[in-house]
Amino acid sequence: MNQKFKTALSILILILFYSCKSKDGNPSTDPIQQSAALQNYGTGFELLPQQSIIYWLGSSPTGTHNGSLKFKESKLFIDQAGNLAGGVFNIDMTTIANLDISDPDEKKDFEENMKSGNFFQVDSFPTAEFRIVAVTASKDSLTNAIVDGELTIKSITKPLRIKAHVNIAENIMLIIIPEFIIDRTEWGINYNSKKIFSNLLDNLINDEIKINMKILALRK
Repeated sequence: MNQKFKTALSILILILFYSCKSKDGNPSTDPIQQSAALQNYGTGFELLPQQSIIYWLGSSPTGTHNGSLKFKESKLFIDQAGNLAGGVFNIDMTTIANLDISDPDEKKDFEENMKSGNFFQVDSFPTAEFRIVAVTASKDSLTNAIVDGELTIKSITKPLRIKAHVNIAENIMLIIIPEFIIDRTEWGINYNSKKIFSNLLDNLINDEIKINMKILALRK
């Protein structure tokens, strides 16, 4: 290898290295750059927002409420072996809906409270995000993947591990995520928290939120 070729190769490596880093010198977290990197070794899928859904269940000492959330445009990627490898899920927090209150006025009041500063403050934080960091095989009888990622709500990012059943057939990806639990106070949602306001008795709202999901995506 002559000196000119060595020099050109070194310059190329430096360009590729710094192009994958953000301005502050850390690995880029920009979803467009990450998507481009994943596409270099895998295939992209686009989530179908109308066919995908998040279900949630919250509780208090006096009862429970359940509802749904919808996704915004989101992308997933498989590696060359055909396994789920990465992705970014964008969650539309403005779509918080209750599914168990029949009275229209009570239902509206409940949903407006969930969207207010008491809970998710959707006027300031209309989108939540789950970013896949790593995917490993699961030996669970109901799932085949362990997904490690980062969940961002109200600009607070916390690690989250979930189990999923990922089925990829031709141009379709179906992901079923069975029930898992998050502690809302980890994302600064402290309204009537039993952990923080223990003297509220019947007005307490449990910190744990149960979540399950169905995700459908098509190959781009």
